[in-house]
Formats: sequence, structure tokens, C-alpha cells
Amino acid sequence: MEFFDRLLQQHRYILDLTKTLGTEADAESRKKTLDRLESEFELHCFLHESCIYPVLERFESAENRSAVLWENHNALRGTIQSLREGLERDVPWGIRVGAIIEALETHFEDEQTHVLADLRRVASEEALLELEGRLEYAEQQQRSKRAA
Repeated sequence: MEFFDRLLQQHRYILDLTKTLGTEADAESRKKTLDRLESEFELHCFLHESCIYPVLERFESAENRSAVLWENHNALRGTIQSLREGLERDVPWGIRVGAIIEALETHFEDEQTHVLADLRRVASEEALLELEGRLEYAEQQQRSKRAA
């Protein structure tokens, strides 16, 4: 599935943005990178929560994993928001960024190791092709909304 490869690229891009965020010294650069990070992470969440997790929830063996991943997304959103709040205070920046890098790596590893593997294991080829089409459409819609 070509789109699964694009999801993996999205994971790497989000991690790269976060690592870049950790190296920036001035608040304005941090803010711009944080804006991109939030935008890309929200796209990630939208694609997974609206397209992938509902498919997983159809299969009993993956239902609990889906619930945990929803919770992880919410926790990561909160962590990213706390970074934004830290822009305006004297906060140990490197420690905060390091913590979110670690949390993102763990989350993405779980998705790559389990979610995508579960999908390939339990869903038919036809269902995966349909999912790929829905993911592509959802991504195009979200990117168009942001551009407007």
C-alpha cells in the first residue's frame, strides 16, 4: 500500500520538525516550527482517528489498541500545547522537546509495529484499498482547508 509508506513518511517528518524545534534558539523560529508541528500532528491525528482507527475497531483483537492510541493522541496534543505555553515562559526548552520526541517515537513505533501490521493482518485487500482511498481523500480535504 503506497499510502502506508506516506504515513511512515509523515511520522518521520513530524519527528524531524520536533528535533528541529529543539535546536532553535529564538522564540520566533520556535513558534513557526511549532505551528508546522501542530498542523502536521493534527493531520496525522485526523487521518488515523477518522479513517484507520474505525477500521481497527471492527476487529475485536485490535479494539483495545485503538482506544489506547486515541488516548495517546490526546496526551500528545496536550504535550505539544504545553510547548507552546513554554515559548512565553523561561522553561527548560531542551528537556521539554526531548520528552515530546520520546513520546512521539514511542507512539509512532506502536502505530508502525502494531496498527499497520494489524490492518494488513485482519483487513482484506479490498478493504485496504478502500481505506487507502479514504485516507488520500481525507488528506486532500484537510490540506485544502488549511490552504484556504
